[in-house]
Amino acid sequence: EGEYTDKVSVVICFKDELLSILLRTLTTLVFRTPVHLLHEIILVDDGSFQNHKQGVLSHLQLLDVPMKWYQRNISVGIANARHFGIQQASGDVVAILDSHMVVSEMWLQPLLATLSQKPRGIVVPLVQMIMDDEYDKFHLLKINPYSWKMIRGYQGLDFADFYLNKTDETQPYPTPVIGGGALVADRTTLLELWPRQVHAGSWGVENLRLSLRAWACAGGLWVSVCGKITHPNGLDPNLDRYKINDPEMKKLRISETAAEIVNVMKNRKDAERLISSTYFSEFEDEIVKTAKVISKSFNYTRCQNDYDWYLNKVHRTYHFKLFDHPDSNMSALFQSVAEPTDAL
Repeated sequence: EGEYTDKVSVVICFKDELLSILLRTLTTLVFRTPVHLLHEIILVDDGSFQNHKQGVLSHLQLLDVPMKWYQRNISVGIANARHFGIQQASGDVVAILDSHMVVSEMWLQPLLATLSQKPRGIVVPLVQMIMDDEYDKFHLLKINPYSWKMIRGYQGLDFADFYLNKTDETQPYPTPVIGGGALVADRTTLLELWPRQVHAGSWGVENLRLSLRAWACAGGLWVSVCGKITHPNGLDPNLDRYKINDPEMKKLRISETAAEIVNVMKNRKDAERLISSTYFSEFEDEIVKTAKVISKSFNYTRCQNDYDWYLNKVHRTYHFKLFDHPDSNMSALFQSVAEPTDAL
């Protein structure tokens, strides 16, 4: 434990989380994180109906850990709430956690070890999912691709030699997309890359946008095999609280993520084809408008790589074909990307 000297600020944002669930997250976090590494816990309440501040403060006083509490009267969206939390952090490294996760023993040290190898990267743990009706079983989510619905997909793949170092299975490996519920990165990197939500009420956009920026503009995304965190599957209250299934929210989510892709693309003709394709044509005006708004807050010209590189080197290198696009022209466009000749 003495090898790691990083001061880690843990940012936890929530909205209407059950107090018992929140306290469980905090308790396991404190007891399973070395004291010299846990610099502070930053809690951001994103407009909950019920204020749990007193209950949490009383609990954390018993745990004896530095904590900052920020209460938002009106919800700004989970991505913007997390950005606010990162801004308040004073640690060298920031860890972002969902408010309903349980960290395992020695969860943090492997992530910090990977971060020391990939200082400009974003590191995520191996996520163990507890299914709704199988509380005694863990399902490992090892690599995440994404679909044209602008949502993250899951690939529960076995550990193969192709993904892990043949001589050392503890080595980190790359993933095209992260879930966003648990990650560790240098604070300055997160502040540089973190996507501000254009539509505060939408849910599930920042992880895909952050993933694209991490690969195009920084040090990529890396899964630290030995760092493990448990997350409930299908029980995430944010799915309802942020109205993920609402048609208007779906439109905003797709438009915002597609707008990020458009901005990362350096080939303007490809961007125009994407926007006008079958799947996105109904959102075309919203995508164009949102892309302009996003480009004002992030300088894409400093990015070394573009979307074509991302598909070729990241998504395809690790044998993930992007789910077929309903527009045959678009499918042809992205299937025509040359097969990779070397790994990352």
